[in-house]
Parts: sequence; structure tokens; C-alpha cells
Amino acid sequence: MERVDVKIADRFGTHLSSRSRAAELRAQLELESRPTRTELDFHGVVLVSTSFADELIGVLSQERGLNWLRDHVGVRGASDEVLQVLLEAIAGRTGRAA
Repeated sequence: MERVDVKIADRFGTHLSSRSRAAELRAQLELESRPTRTELDFHGVVLVSTSFADELIGVLSQERGLNWLRDHVGVRGASDEVLQVLLEAIAGRTGRAA
């Protein structure tokens, strides 16, 4: 499986709070992740709002399922705080931890 790296801070900034920006990234992931694995690089990201995380990761986990998410999307370089917000978005949509 090929891998695509997405540097979140370079593309979307260091403070992520817009549902529309998250939806844009989610649409890209859904298109690119069919034959590939997308690594979301959160190095340099200071803040991820609950709404951004929900629109990006929460919606993917609900629509595609946790197995698809694990197989096609990776997260690296996230601070503990950012990672916690992402995990809470998954739990909020699926009722279980990732």
C-alpha cells in the first residue's frame, strides 16, 4: 500500500478550529486513501478544536468504521493534547475508544 504524507500545519495552520477546513481534508482523505494510507503529520499543530476533530476523524470513524480508519489513516507528531481531542472525537461518534 502506498503512503501519502499530509503536513497539517503547513497546509491548514497551527490552530485548527474550522469544520469546513476539516471537511475539506476529510474529502481529500476519502479520495486519496482508497489505494493508499494517509499519514496525518501534526508536528507544529498547537490546537485542534473538538469541532475540527469531530468533522475530520469523528465523521470518518462513523462513516467508514474503525477498521478502515486504522488501515487508511495514521497520525503522527501530535501532542498529547491534540491526540486526546482526536481520540475523543472517535469515541463520541462510535461509542468506543480507537
